[in-house]
Amino acid sequence: MKSDIKTKSRLVELLNRAHYESSFRNNPSSIAIKISGQGSGSFLNAVIGALSTLGGPHGPTKDAAEMLLSSDPIDLCKAYMDANIKIPGWGTSFNKGTPDPIWENVANHIEKNFPEIHFIIEKITKHIQSTGKMLYPNPACYTAATAIIHDIPSDASVYFFINARMTAWLNIYLNKEGK
Repeated sequence: MKSDIKTKSRLVELLNRAHYESSFRNNPSSIAIKISGQGSGSFLNAVIGALSTLGGPHGPTKDAAEMLLSSDPIDLCKAYMDANIKIPGWGTSFNKGTPDPIWENVANHIEKNFPEIHFIIEKITKHIQSTGKMLYPNPACYTAATAIIHDIPSDASVYFFINARMTAWLNIYLNKEGK
């Protein structure tokens, strides 16, 4: 997955923009910032509250990266489905049955410039949809893909998520929910 630095940098820019916009929805980390900030009056405590929501169903970038890097991502996807566990990196509460428009620029950039990872994302998406579930990639998938493209280990992929959301979290903490 080699590419020039400008194309990789543009991906991070698009990812950051999409994460910023996503932060102003009522997702677990944004709610945690509000509640922890109101309860403690401390931005540090609010960030700790937001960070404690990551992993599992919210922001499972490590699990999404491991699926994208798997020698058989479809088999791993089937295992999640058979266990009735949410597929890390697919599905969202905000756009059921359709791709999330906030992430369109990220998806298009990956498709155009990183065909290997795009192929894996599409393969997983098509498999999921062939089972009757209309799920599309979510922020964890695109964040994991960005980490893979930048050769970041899967257990450090959450860095892109945290980095991209920090400015929005500060605005939420300060009650500035506009852009």
